[in-house]
Amino acid sequence: MRKINFYKSRGQLYAKVPATSYRENGKVKKRNDGIYLGRVIDESKNVFYSSDRGIFTYDVASNTFGIADETYVTNIPDDQRKRPKVCLDFGDSYFVYELIRACGYDLVINSLPYRNKDTLNAMIQYYILRDKANDHAGIDTDFVLMDAGYFTDDNIDALYNAGIEFITRLPERNRNLYSAILSE
Repeated sequence: MRKINFYKSRGQLYAKVPATSYRENGKVKKRNDGIYLGRVIDESKNVFYSSDRGIFTYDVASNTFGIADETYVTNIPDDQRKRPKVCLDFGDSYFVYELIRACGYDLVINSLPYRNKDTLNAMIQYYILRDKANDHAGIDTDFVLMDAGYFTDDNIDALYNAGIEFITRLPERNRNLYSAILSE
């Protein structure tokens, strides 16, 4: 029967279920892998904390994980050394790149006075695709990429008043404005 091994590291109590092995024809073979349970919250009730599972219970007899009682809380601070993993699907970034190119925004973006164009394009794609960018409703953001159809005096005034930076393609009817902006 498996059991939980408790051990201390840097003054904190941790737990794991060790792997079991057996001998066959004189060779040691693993029966199963060990299970790292993490930091011990309540040793008598087998309540543990790990960054992957949060606060949970573990039953040795049935080898199952459970949900800990809501009264258990942890004051373990997040490890500031760990950075969140950013996964960006190539298909997503390719779609955004092609969309920017098809709308003509690549010409606007590449005309900006930024030396490393690849980094600028990557940052724009990241901002468009990151999870937090999709949490907003309406114009509750710090950067907007607009099509020419949204270019109106009211929209531009609203963006300026809200302190929101933006990139927009100008409609053909605004060629004089385009020329004036370039001459400044």
